[in-house]
Amino acid sequence: MCSAASTFKCELNNNQGYKVLQIYFEDDDVDMTRKVFSRITQVESKDLTKSIQQIDEIREVLNNYQDKETMRKNYRLKAFPAHKKTANDMRLFFKRLINSGFKPDMVVIDYFECLAPEKGGFSTDTPWQREANTMRELENIAKEFNIALWIPTQGNKDSIISSDIVTMDKAGGSIVKVQAASVIISIARSIQQQQENIATLALIKNRGGSLGVWKNVEFNNGTSTISCDNVITYNNALAYEEDEARAREQYQIDVARQIADKQRQTVYQARIEDNEMPL
Repeated sequence: MCSAASTFKCELNNNQGYKVLQIYFEDDDVDMTRKVFSRITQVESKDLTKSIQQIDEIREVLNNYQDKETMRKNYRLKAFPAHKKTANDMRLFFKRLINSGFKPDMVVIDYFECLAPEKGGFSTDTPWQREANTMRELENIAKEFNIALWIPTQGNKDSIISSDIVTMDKAGGSIVKVQAASVIISIARSIQQQQENIATLALIKNRGGSLGVWKNVEFNNGTSTISCDNVITYNNALAYEEDEARAREQYQIDVARQIADKQRQTVYQARIEDNEMPL
């Protein structure tokens, strides 16, 4: 998302791309750079340095990347230690970055649970109350700096077990995380979808427009690629669930037919072997 936004040229950014800051806690700078390179080259990040010949080919692709200078100008990466920095620390870092001459249009903080909880006015605040304080502080920061602030967050155990669509009630921790958000996009991936490098994305909250579900989104962790070029679009979750129910019903019918055909074939073969009917 970050590298794509930094090179996305349109009238709203005077065809210059968007200024993007990506903050992360669990990856290091090398990991993040490899992910950006994998998206550009479409070579999985684990294979970028597989052989000397491939390294030369990859270097050539990167050197000839048409948006190289645009990305260099627009894209900033910053690592912080997990559970050490609060939302207010993020505010101070944004101020320093802006004073240095880089004003981001979009910031991604990856991810919410890696932030240290913001303390409230009481020492008896529960972990959920501190999560709520943190999210409200991030909401204030987005307004203060006029930035699009994306904050991935983890779901609860039900979001893993029931993975057709991750709805707002499956968000982990404080409910304020979903209450404060202006837009929420959930990502669900079954085991089969993971093998096929696809996902189901659902726009489950949108203060400024309608909702929707996108099935068969290309979601390739290896090449850091998300693509909606060949998706099936639904206007709402109900339409998606109805279509999925019909698909499951048809699958059950097809399996039942296959079993019946197999049983008939077995009986037929047995009768031939017992000379009960001519070939």
